Amino acid sequence: MNADKYLNQLKSELKGFSSEETTALIEEIRTHIDDGLDDPHLGLKEQRSQKLQAEMGSPSDLGHGFKEIYHPNRWIDFLLVFVPYELLKYPILLALSLVFAGSSQLYATVFSDPFMMTQIRFTIVLYALLVFIALHRRSLGLLFFWLPQVILSTYMLIFREKRWMASSAFNNHAAGMIESAVWLVFLGGLVCWLGYWIWQQRRNSMLVVLAMLPFLVTIGNLSLNPYLAGGLFTGGYNLPMWHITLFGGFPLGLYQVSMITWPLRFYLFQQRPVRWLGLLLNAVPLALMNFIASLQYPQLAAVWTIPILLVLAGWLIDVRMHPPRPGVTA
Repeated sequence: MNADKYLNQLKSELKGFSSEETTALIEEIRTHIDDGLDDPHLGLKEQRSQKLQAEMGSPSDLGHGFKEIYHPNRWIDFLLVFVPYELLKYPILLALSLVFAGSSQLYATVFSDPFMMTQIRFTIVLYALLVFIALHRRSLGLLFFWLPQVILSTYMLIFREKRWMASSAFNNHAAGMIESAVWLVFLGGLVCWLGYWIWQQRRNSMLVVLAMLPFLVTIGNLSLNPYLAGGLFTGGYNLPMWHITLFGGFPLGLYQVSMITWPLRFYLFQQRPVRWLGLLLNAVPLALMNFIASLQYPQLAAVWTIPILLVLAGWLIDVRMHPPRPGVTA
């Protein structure tokens, strides 16, 4: 092991830490390397270097580990989730509604809903940009939130336009067929990429659960569609609102409150129990609302218990892998 080369690479992985924090972490690892190379219990000098390398992993792995433990600039991660996902969508929708005002039949032969199709495409671009920001920040918490969102937005685009069907308007000309193939390849590549990241972080159940929750909500919605299409919910599918208070004259319900509080707890805190509570607040309200609304069909209601069960199972696994120790925060 070339200690100086390893430490220089590690330093480049510690973006987001202050200079004082970076210096302290580098010195800690330098001391660990020096002690290990001088430790005869690790075998011959050549063997010591190999054992130290295997123990610490690559500089990238160690840098990710430090970020998972200390979460530098956590407030930036919070803003990069909360603002685009919860706030930015409203001005985007307003701008698109002004653009398409009075043009509902625009490109009707190609788009089933030009407003919706444009919104989804814009969303894909925005979410993809946030994935690249997550990679630049080396923030797995951001990456495991936004990469599933890009996948689901791309799937929604393909699903709504039904590009896999021969009767799709996009398959009537070469340009449309090429575009369909590009979207499908793009979606497949994203799914494989997410699978790679989940495999790499398979021992971090917190990140795995964060990535899986959006897919479970989508599965719940897809499971609901046949019931709605078959007219089984004759009175409509009515979710309980559970209004807590009024904010500026508008009702503020449990779901809206949870959408504010869960990223606060997950991204701003270091303690793992608090972050797990954030994931639970992310999963429970919407799942519970749908569970109650679909009680008349137990098989459908059971689907909406899965997000909650996933969080609880992930938490139990995490407790076994990271048992709490007095005076130590994870």
